[in-house]
Amino acid sequence: MPHLLLVNPNRLKPAVAPIALDYLASAARRHGFTAGLLDLCFADDPAQAIDACFAQSDGDLLAVAVTLRNTDDAHYGGRRFFLPQVKEVVERIRGHSRAPVVLGGSGFSTMPELVLAYCGVDLGVWGEGEAALPELLRRLQRREDPDGIPGLVQRTPAGFMRTPPAYLDLRAQPAPDRDTADHRRYFAEGGQGGVETKRGCLMKCTYCADPLGKGTRIRLRSPESVADEVEQLLAMGVDHLHLCDSEFNLPPEHA
Repeated sequence: MPHLLLVNPNRLKPAVAPIALDYLASAARRHGFTAGLLDLCFADDPAQAIDACFAQSDGDLLAVAVTLRNTDDAHYGGRRFFLPQVKEVVERIRGHSRAPVVLGGSGFSTMPELVLAYCGVDLGVWGEGEAALPELLRRLQRREDPDGIPGLVQRTPAGFMRTPPAYLDLRAQPAPDRDTADHRRYFAEGGQGGVETKRGCLMKCTYCADPLGKGTRIRLRSPESVADEVEQLLAMGVDHLHLCDSEFNLPPEHA
């Protein structure tokens, strides 16, 4: 069992590859931790898949991070609410392991305390997790208090406490490894290869949640880093790409 187990509970079709989990796994490994993925997207029986994953010893496991891409399907005709499904996944995992469960993701970041309370979870990371999650793993490994970790939301006797996030300098980050999710499978079943060229948005559109999770200041990646990441996807045969930026055209010179 790895130090960090990343879990994708999103079973909505057409399937969308969880690029954030690639990014988080890559960051964890850069900090000296092992990371694995339990992807329930294509599981015929999610409970059985969880049981099979934890059939091996979890002696090295420090944390289980569950991503919440959306809280609902954002479709008036469907109106599917995903939190009951996530709660079931969390409870199943807890039946196998005492490692703390950590929630995160773009959907989680819109209302962290409410999601934690609903799912009965004590820890979460709002905003980007590439710095916060490895630091949390380090504290857990050393049995230190997690207080003060940027972006951490935790349950305390006084209620939930939220620490402001610290945003990465994306130009200083290497291209993430895109080898955690099964991108060939996602692409074969109608998905696309997701890539970010920047994070954050300074616009104030009332319908958009991106500034909550990615910040209100635009942070740019280097074109070289983006090209390196795209080449990894192309080498897998993934040649339909989706840019996951808030607004690709801002600023125009970067586009």
